[in-house]
Amino acid sequence: MPLATHHVLRGIAIGLGGLAALAAAFELSRSVGPENVEQVPPEHSLRITLEQCRGLTPEEYATDEACRAAWDQSRRRFFGLPSDPAGTE
Repeated sequence: MPLATHHVLRGIAIGLGGLAALAAAFELSRSVGPENVEQVPPEHSLRITLEQCRGLTPEEYATDEACRAAWDQSRRRFFGLPSDPAGTE
């Protein structure tokens, strides 16, 4: 039994509608991505201190004890070292 023309056209219309819905969903997911979301200010004090210290020159860093301590604490957390190592200084 051959398909009638209106059945073929209905199938094409449904397929195109599905593709349009898929394209719309894809565009919506791209527009809500992380690049369009406002940056939430960090709550962690170490992160805030590190962000403030990021722009220091080497001379400023050498004299800034708070920044040196923050970077030292960050390195220790990253490498999984104890916070107060024995036998240093």
